[in-house]
Amino acid sequence: MLSTASAESILMELFFSPQAHQNPYPFYAQLQLISPVYKSPLGPVLVSDYTNCAKVFRDPNLGKQKGSYGPSKGSGGNSEKWTKALGLSVKSMLFADGKDHLRLRKPVMDNFSFAKVESLRSMIEKTVDNILIDIEGQHQVDVMEKLAFAVPIFVIGELLGIPVSDRQWLKPLVADATFALEPSSFDEDLKKAEQSQLEMELYFRQLAKSKSNSFADDIFSFLLKNNPISSDTAELDFEEVIATMLLLIGTGFETTSNLIGNMLLALVTNPDQLSKLRQNPSLVKSTIDEVLRWDPPVQLNSRVALSTTKIGELTIDPGDVVVTFLAAANRDPQKFIEPTKFDISRQNSPIISFGGGPHHCLGSFLAKLEAEIVLSKIIERFSNFYLTSQDLNWRRGRTLRGLVNLPMAFDK
Repeated sequence: MLSTASAESILMELFFSPQAHQNPYPFYAQLQLISPVYKSPLGPVLVSDYTNCAKVFRDPNLGKQKGSYGPSKGSGGNSEKWTKALGLSVKSMLFADGKDHLRLRKPVMDNFSFAKVESLRSMIEKTVDNILIDIEGQHQVDVMEKLAFAVPIFVIGELLGIPVSDRQWLKPLVADATFALEPSSFDEDLKKAEQSQLEMELYFRQLAKSKSNSFADDIFSFLLKNNPISSDTAELDFEEVIATMLLLIGTGFETTSNLIGNMLLALVTNPDQLSKLRQNPSLVKSTIDEVLRWDPPVQLNSRVALSTTKIGELTIDPGDVVVTFLAAANRDPQKFIEPTKFDISRQNSPIISFGGGPHHCLGSFLAKLEAEIVLSKIIERFSNFYLTSQDLNWRRGRTLRGLVNLPMAFDK
């Protein structure tokens, strides 16, 4: 067993080194090997093995209150900066527990059920077909912009009732807002997140006014219609409705965009697996699962201790932040055979990329369906697709993993 200093140095490299920015997985493996449950002198408890990560999600003593992001109790960090950066989102289901969490989640749950998501298949297929027609034959395409972003923002935009003309404008605001979820964010990052949250909050308040004159068949209209501002019996107050929209637009395309990008990069850099998929297209769904395991778009999650509990042999005190490294857990050799190998024929993988427990990702079915349709349509339409440049840039941060650019070409 290595020393605490060794574990801390791994964490510093994991969050701040250029090497980990490109490929964090060797650092996860080192941390998992030497200290799978580690209490950092800086405050948080870091969990990197599968068994304990899964336990964290089911532990009722650990919750998702606003203290689950930012510095731990006693760490010396300024939690007020993170609260400001999160803006009105702190009133969403993401930061609620128990009955309050269910109250906030229940009004939109049905919109993301398996049956509802499947009913969107035709619409998503048409959207993907139109995009692929546009990129066909182009010498080089930035897949992140033209496909990985375009599909999810169209789908979530339609579901939420966001005008087409406003969707591109929201992209950089959502990207900046995610700095509030990054433990390594600097003060200037948090200021960007705070400003973005304020701009999006104002936007949704104004959109609510225009929708109140004529409700449409979308989630925002549904929430406004069933939770009128003047009502004393509404399940959600107006700020909670806006907070729900902020959460859904942020999670509705950012993580799915990264999933699509990570998926295509994994296949072109593992040509044996791409060949296997072409020979057996029925492996599309297991390919999505394997990407979610091998290079997930969400790398870590967090909870805050609501009362005293234990993780492994470590006692967790109230107010302590517990960070679960999902990406490390998904490569735990105690749970997965040959965990570093990308194998699209891997079956029934118990991945925890969408978290677990009451806070299991609301949009998991939708994200997987969008990725499935994108991959199926590409395999069906193109005889080959490949990188046109090795100059790839990953977005900064450790919570979310995704590419800034993905230059590719598609041959008919």
